[in-house]
Amino acid sequence: MGNAQKAEETRTEVKLNPHWKINSDKGHAFVHNLIQQEIYPTENRRRARTAKQEQQLISIIGMIVANVIAMQNTQFKSVFYSRKTSNYTHPKLDYYLPKWLGITAFKSIIETLVAADLILSDKGSKDYYDKNRKQSTLTPTKKLLNAISNYGLTNRDIIHDTASEPVLHLKDKKKNLLTVCIKEHSIKEKDADMRIINKHLSKYPITISDAYKTNAPDQLLHDNTKLAQSNFLYKVFNNGSFGLGGRLYGGQWQLIKSRIRPHLLIDGNKTVEWDYQGCQPRWVYHNMGLELTDDPYNMPKVEELLLSLDICETKVRKAIKYQTTCMLSSPRKYKAKAVNELLPEKGDEKAIEINKENFIRIREAIVQHHKPIEEHFYSGVSLKYQFVESEICTAILLAAVKANIPVLSIHDSFVTTTRNSDWLKEKMTTAYQDKLGFKPIIH
Repeated sequence: MGNAQKAEETRTEVKLNPHWKINSDKGHAFVHNLIQQEIYPTENRRRARTAKQEQQLISIIGMIVANVIAMQNTQFKSVFYSRKTSNYTHPKLDYYLPKWLGITAFKSIIETLVAADLILSDKGSKDYYDKNRKQSTLTPTKKLLNAISNYGLTNRDIIHDTASEPVLHLKDKKKNLLTVCIKEHSIKEKDADMRIINKHLSKYPITISDAYKTNAPDQLLHDNTKLAQSNFLYKVFNNGSFGLGGRLYGGQWQLIKSRIRPHLLIDGNKTVEWDYQGCQPRWVYHNMGLELTDDPYNMPKVEELLLSLDICETKVRKAIKYQTTCMLSSPRKYKAKAVNELLPEKGDEKAIEINKENFIRIREAIVQHHKPIEEHFYSGVSLKYQFVESEICTAILLAAVKANIPVLSIHDSFVTTTRNSDWLKEKMTTAYQDKLGFKPIIH
């Protein structure tokens, strides 16, 4: 297996979850001792903390320790988090984060933990998936891991406070979080549906089969690897509207690559995955009342053009799919934008770049192939269809709850146990037809 392939499979950072907390007397005693023996001697404070500040210290240390414990026996070695002040200020703080988590205190405590050799801090490292974006990471040192182990702390000493964690995220056009009013009936219903789904998913441990782990060169996927800290999903809506976006995120099984997913186990049982083939362009056709039975990414003229530009044959379909999706998702102002990136950088794989003239030729060839939906390219239509996808996905997952069947969602594909394969395929078909009036193609 090449380095690029290994890099794709070995994501070792998971998002810091402020809703993990210590949930046992032994755990609280550990945090107290850690503060007394490691934090206080390391600090150089001019004045004592107030009672409120002391409780904030205990809560933040407890949260970090709980996240470290939650990572045990998973492929994750670090947590990433935002240092952006606006992500911690009111009114967003009250809805998305615990009230005690302020960025000034958080940063200060991180520096103290670093000084005490309990964590390593990497500020502004490159994001795993988006090289143009930065994230900061915290990695527990051997000193902290040994202290947790010697104290005998395990997953039984922590809890994921899902009741306080929001299941609906609303972002503006700049991707900043907005407050959500749960009291509104339609929003309250969406919130309730997601909590029903999460309660159902919490019953099922998600692991990777021993057969894959034994043969995989990636030693991070060791025995008893759990892929999820908890099976908690949330929806992300965009542009300040609950009618745009709505995709489900949060499931750690969503982070692994498709080549590993056949080795997923749900409660120890083998699984099968079904996906809607060519869903985004097909949904555009179906919403216009037009049938499309062909593969929307099978474009012979575009393929011929890409091969003539010496694009590697294995990258041709990826490039077509990526460009088609981008053209449907981008607003009109990007239509004339000078770009040369055919495929973006991902993992250790470098971006594929071409000149603007050839990029325009490829774009025009894609439009010609999908002439019936030409008006939807560069219209930003994809967020509307992400909402359709979200509604279909929710219908399938709620049906799974009613049937007491485990189903994992990965946007436009779904995983269940092999015994429930036929049920899932049938439910995916009916959910799609109920929403769009056409029969989908499921692979």
